[in-house]
Amino acid sequence: MKLSKERKGEIALAALKYQLKNKDIKINSDVKRGLGNLSKETGISLEELMVFAKEILNEALNEALKTEE
Repeated sequence: MKLSKERKGEIALAALKYQLKNKDIKINSDVKRGLGNLSKETGISLEELMVFAKEILNEALNEALKTEE
């Protein structure tokens, strides 16, 4: 079975959300440094990584704080 780029992205996003839900996350000044290192290693721009991080952390926080009505 070969996975499309889109499906790989969906799987990666689900795995990341799972990690965010089940691990303690430290948000401090090291986050930007870590994203900078990731940018250098992957070639993905720091700007894109920061936008992605904000979106995914916001989604994870909203899911964690979701109240059942």
